[in-house]
Amino acid sequence: MLLNTENLIIRNFNESDFDGFRRLILDREAQPDAIYDERFPTDTRTLHLLLSAFSADNEFLAVCLRDSGELIGFTALVRAQSGNIRNLSFCIRSDMRRHGYAAESARAAISWAFKYLGLDSLNAGAAAANVASVELIHSLGFKKVCERTAIFSVGSDGEEVRHPAVYFELRRPDWESSAYRHSPT
Repeated sequence: MLLNTENLIIRNFNESDFDGFRRLILDREAQPDAIYDERFPTDTRTLHLLLSAFSADNEFLAVCLRDSGELIGFTALVRAQSGNIRNLSFCIRSDMRRHGYAAESARAAISWAFKYLGLDSLNAGAAAANVASVELIHSLGFKKVCERTAIFSVGSDGEEVRHPAVYFELRRPDWESSAYRHSPT
């Protein structure tokens, strides 16, 4: 799978991405907002296994700068437990944030999901305290469906880490009739 946008190439991961992937995951885990997501492993062996899993299908997509090919993040379209639905998520390396890359990659993935996967809807969610992610999801045309406490991870003490979360949905008819449509090449 390959999507080209103005600034990005969005493609399947492959084993040659390991150094950039490791840098991305280590950066992600070091950020203060990492407490709002499932934790990723950071040891080399398990990172290789994770990259192999990411490379296996079209659920996790590498986000690379168009000009240099540098891996700067991922956009995910993870299958929901039922229905013709996927869950959208995104991660951009901290030194590459505030350039619009998360929005650009998410728009391309949304368009691809509705046009080529034929999805009925997409879901997304974020910790309420992660204001940047909540605002981004909303700006992509998603509508808020609920707020509730969610378990994002397990703390170093073994206790579940709970935070208020906001959940969103983008249905195909809403996307088709919106100004949020985007056509990657």
